Amino acid sequence: MTSVENMLAVYNATPADSMLRSILRRILANLKDVGDMTIYDLADTCYTSPASISRLVKKLGYKNYSYFQKDVVDCISKYEHHNRLIPLDSIPEDQDLPDYFMDTLEGLMANMRRKLDKERVGRLTRMIHDSEKVSVYSYTGYFAEIFLQSDLFMTGRICDVYQQEREMLEHTQQLTDKDLVILLAPKCIQGTDADRIIDYVHRQGAKVCIITDSRHFSGLKKAEESFVFEGVMHSVDTLVLQMFLCIVVMEYRRIYIDE
Repeated sequence: MTSVENMLAVYNATPADSMLRSILRRILANLKDVGDMTIYDLADTCYTSPASISRLVKKLGYKNYSYFQKDVVDCISKYEHHNRLIPLDSIPEDQDLPDYFMDTLEGLMANMRRKLDKERVGRLTRMIHDSEKVSVYSYTGYFAEIFLQSDLFMTGRICDVYQQEREMLEHTQQLTDKDLVILLAPKCIQGTDADRIIDYVHRQGAKVCIITDSRHFSGLKKAEESFVFEGVMHSVDTLVLQMFLCIVVMEYRRIYIDE
């Protein structure tokens, strides 16, 4: 999850009349200027105090304003990569964007259908049910995770979802050998701490299931279970990973809640 997506998640979950939402709105509207702003400049822009900005960046998972500022600058520099479902330069001249997007999705779905192993999906649902706690470390989005989280709480199990690497690394210290971590890891997170996170999970004795669009993902050999649906290295791949998690959720609900 990028710094912008993180802010949007908090913004969307915050009451419309709250001061926090007002501050976030002004930051989001001035993203390209954050790199040149001191914490005092940003506080003036948001009509608030530096202390409020400091509290906000810590709420967002950053150690201090400098870390937040660097992450925003980095996100903006990579905006074309992270926030474009289909790169425009990959579209053939004889196709328009909607058609190419649908063709890409159809290809990804056909590949997913070929690779889908229902027996292994069942095995993963049993792993989930047999775990004391299930944690989802997700770089891909935030809708299938909510379905899984709600179903697990319905069956008396704890399920937490983390989308910031800092939070993931900190959370690994709370794991035990009765826990399971589901890591949704698309290609676009290359260069992150995902591999180190897996090592930390195993140090605590917990199990890992990786769901990815890359058979070259370095953590695959370390995982107790893994599912690979090779994609096209666009952000559109994350839709497939989310859809697969939805299948897992539906199977879990069918077995452990509906029956």
